[in-house]
Amino acid sequence: MTTTSAFTIIGGRTTMPGRPTVLRPTGTQHSGSNSIFRKQKDPLIRPLTCEEKHSIGLGRLYAQQQNQNQQQEQLKKGGTKHRSKYNAYKYNLELVECDTAADVLKIFVSKGGQTSVAGGGLFNSVNFSTALHRIARYCSFPDRRLMPPNHKGGFINLIEIQRKSVLSDPRFALLLCCLCEALAGADSSLTIPELDQQQKRTDLVSNGKSEEHSLVFNQREFSNIAWATAKLRVAPPSNVLPISSGNCEEMERELIAQSIQVRSLVLEVAKERASLSDPHERAQVPSRWIPAMSILAAKLLDNITCRANQRVHNFKPQEAANLSWALATAGRPHPVLFDQLANQLTDTMNNNAPPKPQQFSNSLWAFATCGIRSPGHIKLVESVANAMDGDDGGFLSTFKPQELSNTAWAIATLYSKRDEDVDMDEALYDIENDAASRVLRQIAQALKERVDEFKPQEVSNTIWAFATAGFGYHESALGYFYTETVHLSKTMSEEDHVLLSQTLDVMAANVVQRLEKFRPQELNNLSWGIARLGHSSDIITNLFQGIGRQAIMRVRQFTSQDIAATLWSFALAKYFDEEPYRVLVSQVTLSRAGACKPQELSNIIWALATAGVMPAHIHAFDTTCVHPKNRINPRERANDPVSECLAAAANELMTRPSAFKEQEIKDVLWSFSKLGVRHPQLFKAVAEHLVGGEDGSNNENIRGLGNFNPQGVGNMAWSYAKQAQLVNTNDDVVQAYTNKNTGRLAVYETSCRDVGERTTNRFFTAIAEAVLTNDRLSKSKPQDLSNTAWSFAVLGLLHRGLFSGISDEARLRMSNYGSKDSATPFRSQELANFIWATATLNHQVPGLPTAMAPYVLKACSKRDGSYDEQSIANYFTRQELVNIAWSCAVLKEYPPELMAFLYTGVLGRGDNANPEYLSALYNDGGLQQESISSFFYVQMALDLEASHLGLSLPPGFPENWGTSETADGGDDEFLKTPSPLVLKTSRLQVTVSQSLDRTGFHHVEEHVIHTEDLRNEFGIELSERPLEFLSIDIANVEDKIGVEVDGPGHFINLLDFEGNERETVNHNNVGLTGRRQVNGPTEFKDRMLHALGWRIGHVPFWEWRELDGNKEKEDLYCANLMKEVQED
Repeated sequence: MTTTSAFTIIGGRTTMPGRPTVLRPTGTQHSGSNSIFRKQKDPLIRPLTCEEKHSIGLGRLYAQQQNQNQQQEQLKKGGTKHRSKYNAYKYNLELVECDTAADVLKIFVSKGGQTSVAGGGLFNSVNFSTALHRIARYCSFPDRRLMPPNHKGGFINLIEIQRKSVLSDPRFALLLCCLCEALAGADSSLTIPELDQQQKRTDLVSNGKSEEHSLVFNQREFSNIAWATAKLRVAPPSNVLPISSGNCEEMERELIAQSIQVRSLVLEVAKERASLSDPHERAQVPSRWIPAMSILAAKLLDNITCRANQRVHNFKPQEAANLSWALATAGRPHPVLFDQLANQLTDTMNNNAPPKPQQFSNSLWAFATCGIRSPGHIKLVESVANAMDGDDGGFLSTFKPQELSNTAWAIATLYSKRDEDVDMDEALYDIENDAASRVLRQIAQALKERVDEFKPQEVSNTIWAFATAGFGYHESALGYFYTETVHLSKTMSEEDHVLLSQTLDVMAANVVQRLEKFRPQELNNLSWGIARLGHSSDIITNLFQGIGRQAIMRVRQFTSQDIAATLWSFALAKYFDEEPYRVLVSQVTLSRAGACKPQELSNIIWALATAGVMPAHIHAFDTTCVHPKNRINPRERANDPVSECLAAAANELMTRPSAFKEQEIKDVLWSFSKLGVRHPQLFKAVAEHLVGGEDGSNNENIRGLGNFNPQGVGNMAWSYAKQAQLVNTNDDVVQAYTNKNTGRLAVYETSCRDVGERTTNRFFTAIAEAVLTNDRLSKSKPQDLSNTAWSFAVLGLLHRGLFSGISDEARLRMSNYGSKDSATPFRSQELANFIWATATLNHQVPGLPTAMAPYVLKACSKRDGSYDEQSIANYFTRQELVNIAWSCAVLKEYPPELMAFLYTGVLGRGDNANPEYLSALYNDGGLQQESISSFFYVQMALDLEASHLGLSLPPGFPENWGTSETADGGDDEFLKTPSPLVLKTSRLQVTVSQSLDRTGFHHVEEHVIHTEDLRNEFGIELSERPLEFLSIDIANVEDKIGVEVDGPGHFINLLDFEGNERETVNHNNVGLTGRRQVNGPTEFKDRMLHALGWRIGHVPFWEWRELDGNKEKEDLYCANLMKEVQED
């Protein structure tokens, strides 16, 4: 009861998230007057105008008046039945002359209708329909006479005051009771107590009906009563009070029982108020009948629905349209009735009468508002399309802009719900595709030609509809969206795209001059639609600039939903002017964020990250790698709107994670990582919410990753890896508070500090399992697969089942490239990142580089099937080519065609093997230092393991091949490429060296192998200048025996390790070590050293730590190690 009351008094329903507020059609408002003479329009309803008098002629007017007078006299002289009709006729004339709802209720009471069952027979069905209809009309328009003193709420609030006043008037409750009793066929000759007793004693409706004392309502009255009930918003929607089930007779019994209850409550309150002498005290007695009256109104609509189902074929088009509008507005639709009404409307229009735009638009609006898809609605859309296409545009020209806008909105809304269909005939989809396309095509043409006639809301809703249905969209618009949006058929896609582009430009040029008339929601709907459609032009950019200026000037008028939608649209459309971003997000503060929806918060910071709007305080949230003295306080942070907005979004996600949907969680985390803002507390809280805590807490209520889509899983993995990778920055603020490790070790250690080692492993295990279930592998886009693989590699985590699955899927897609079964192709970065991740994690996938070769060659081929530096540069960057070449070397697989291709792309061939030419071609300023170092290793591997390929570095390499940023200002050009080797001795290595000294193993630390050594001893030509190239931690140079002290950075963690796998270490041959496995770079280096004739032993860090500093144990360990190495 309480819920219903709250709905009734407060009223209103919010629009669905992501939907525009639609200009709600009003329905055709019938006066309902004098309907007992249905074949004649009574001129006495209103005075005739001068024009009418002249057009009719005085003689004709006199004859009509005489005819009316004769009819009235006949009614007067007739029997009781005729006199009753005459009285009803007079009452109707009085009702239509009323100025206010109070006047209508006064007439009802003055005739004594409120004290009798069904009005005591004083009112007929027309009177009831007219009375309720007039009250609803008066409550739909502001009455200045009722405006309270100092009223500042505007006309909308005044209308609400009028509505509440009517609903709290006991006379209205009694009028509604009488109407419901009459509709249920109650005997009007009974008293209220008799009706109550008879209702309890017998089946009144089935056995107690009296034809003489019961009223019969027709279709027009049904639609008018439903219209009025909907306009008054007195009935709760079906999600508050379910629609009644059962047959019409059962509903009639329920209707009468509920009416008696309302009457009882009204009487009870009246007695209580009468007992109080103080007017103020009387006013404090609540109108306790209102909840019951709301239920009565709902049952009234349900009863009308049931009656309409029985005689739907008698409904005229206008009546059918109005009834469907009313039930949709009230939120109490019935799918079967809607389908029948749509069929009736379509059949009647096609057979008997020309169609009327309002009937079409109202009916489609009703279907869309209720989300009801049916064969009838598709048939209706087809009728609209046929009517618009015919008559040389004559019918289209009769549509008002609001009707065009509502029609477009309805068609798009219904079309977007296709995935919710159950058992819909597939053939109907083709009909809908064609019909919807034709309608939207005509509406686009109308908007283009009549844009001046369209009001702001009509413009924005029409553009919203085009975007939602994907009418005329550009392919580039699909880049952000993961799930395939339902789009219209592409039978005329190019023509539609041209038409839409022209329409958008015409519209933009027009509305940019009147943006001040657009409300914030209309501005964001407009920008949202344009962004989704992917159209760009100078005119559109000018429009976005105008919307941005309006946002800045009216920022306080923008709600959080307006801010989110506007910024999201700006970012998607690549409009990156920072000022509107910063001004709008200034409204999203820590104190206000609680009122924001999760989707709004996630969209706002996604927009900031996409547009690259950086916070002033990038270290504001880093509690693990930034010293407290270098972090700002909340007051300082609040001075920067972007920092404060990020704080607000993070706080809400940590406070109420269950309120955030999977995509919203993903977008928040992605945004922080994209902006380069570390927030360990946020990422830890989300991980614990999803997979449980470090200590096993919260494991019973974990959310899991089962509902994340493939993009969500990939982005989540990327976000966590990127957060940890951000520690590898040159920022002294970060480095000063860490242990100053770098590279892979620093990344993994940071992840453990931020989230916890167990939680990190558990989280990424859950990611792997999520990818491998529910067919996510085949549904994943290449970017999802690449992001996931890259993330695991950055953190040094290997799930062999995941990587085998990704490898199989990638090979399948590459083999199908260019065929009709081809999926979305891999982009260059996705391809390079994937194979780099596989190699880095030392996951051996035989045949992966070989499978990649034909794919890469085809992607970079010219029309004649060949490739050159230009065609390669159109697809790859040189860094990506170097990464692929390095990965092939690590995986020890060198497909000849692929390696030749990579060398051509990186170093050129023939006359194009020129550093200046290639630098200009790729626009990269030269090779990065890391790329040069990697290519040294690739060349060495080729010389040692695949010399038959005949590939070599160009003369003089790497001189002049490096980037200008690597130069230190010296005169020697070779300094543009510093030594690729950076030596660093760890404390662990020092203690091992000391122990080896004690055991008699003569050695040096950090022995360096120069490029000159390789040339002299093995004929490997890497550089004309001597460069430090390879190092060995501890080396006996004479005997070529070396010891590598392998710290944590040399290993990866196996997430799908099985306990029966080998858990010991062969110290002179790297491999599996329990849950740890050496990574690809470490094994690659070991392989190269063995190829150069070195015998290498390995000291894993955890084994040395287990010795706990005991020198005797350390010496024994080293002695055994040397024995194993020398025996190798």
